[in-house]
Amino acid sequence: MGFRGGRKKDRRMTIDEFKGLSRYDQEETVWWNGSRIAERAEHGLVYLLYSMGSFYVELIMSAAEEDESFIIKPFVCTRLLEPYLDHIALDKDTKGE
Repeated sequence: MGFRGGRKKDRRMTIDEFKGLSRYDQEETVWWNGSRIAERAEHGLVYLLYSMGSFYVELIMSAAEEDESFIIKPFVCTRLLEPYLDHIALDKDTKGE
């Protein structure tokens, strides 16, 4: 059911379809189909933000290199994007200048 093998599907996956995937398929879908839009670090954790079209996925991992585990957090609420606003570069045209 997941998007495997590095091929993108024409149709975008919904957040409910994503949540229904196995952990492995969620990881593969983010790596192959997500667009990384921001990164931030705080309190010893690294947060990577991916756009999946109709929703976002946050990967949360330890900043310690020896710890390779991470949390996968899908969401649609744009309020959860607030911590990333200072980390997203906007070009002049986007800022309306």
